[in-house]
Amino acid sequence: MATKIYDGKYDSSSDQIYLVSNGKIYKGKYDSSSDEVKGVSYKTLLHKDGKIYKGKYDSSSDQIMLVEGEKVYKGRYSSSSDQIALIKGDRLSDSEFDKIIYLLAQRNNLI
Repeated sequence: MATKIYDGKYDSSSDQIYLVSNGKIYKGKYDSSSDEVKGVSYKTLLHKDGKIYKGKYDSSSDQIMLVEGEKVYKGRYSSSSDQIALIKGDRLSDSEFDKIIYLLAQRNNLI
């Protein structure tokens, strides 16, 4: 099963923006009719305990995103931050997850 990433709170009322299928990331709803995303350099972000930092170290870098379960928030806390994405489907590999987080940060002007 493919993993779908939605732009917003709910999968039923939000647009699907990315699809991860067979180790490839597609920008769109279907792998057959969507462009594959290539060349994503996600090394500028640090992922630690569901928190996404812009920089090399968590102690000296700004936290820009928070991941709780399948929900992705813009900011530090889930209670006071806007939910920017919903990840539904199979568990992503670490590199796929890092690429998706980088694309979401780029899409929401966080980097």
